[in-house]
Amino acid sequence: MTRRAGDADDPVPLGDAVARLQAELGVPGTDAIDALTDRWAEVVGARLAPHTRLGSVRDGVMTVIADPGPAASMLERSQAEVVHAAAVVAGAGVVRAVRVRVRPAS
Repeated sequence: MTRRAGDADDPVPLGDAVARLQAELGVPGTDAIDALTDRWAEVVGARLAPHTRLGSVRDGVMTVIADPGPAASMLERSQAEVVHAAAVVAGAGVVRAVRVRVRPAS
């Protein structure tokens, strides 16, 4: 039996396989995640940055983990600004909404 190029068993470059999997899972590329992480203070603001961290981004929803207390409510009130800042940092459409999760008190 002769195989044709593009058959399912043909090797695929790792970068292409990872990009395909990220697209299927609704996860942005590592460049976007790195930009959000590296420029976190620009995304959430200098005041909130020490009290929050990036949890995940999936299907355009960025989950932010916040310290218990005022940080979570401040972040919820500024979601539109955070989405805009994330677009500037990571690209349009990477983050379309923000979900806030409060870190359990220790």
